[in-house]
Amino acid sequence: MCKAVFFLVVIFAGQAHAQGSWEPKAPMPTARFSVGFGTVNGRIYAVGGLGGNPHANIGAVERYDPATDSWATGLAPMPTARRDFGFSVA
Repeated sequence: MCKAVFFLVVIFAGQAHAQGSWEPKAPMPTARFSVGFGTVNGRIYAVGGLGGNPHANIGAVERYDPATDSWATGLAPMPTARRDFGFSVA
């Protein structure tokens, strides 16, 4: 959960700095940890991770849009579900 928590803190921190207060944002649709995050065109992508009960690798890809405070789901999943991986965007 560390990466997911860090992701939420980054979003909240920007809000706190701009307005002097904390404001909740839309929760991630898929609960998971050991997830990868990347930003493309101002949107934040959550890719893969580990979750469920019992824990299993997740192939879900979801996109957060800070402008609308909403998550897009149903994006094409990873071909192979993974967790604790590195990736970058260009």
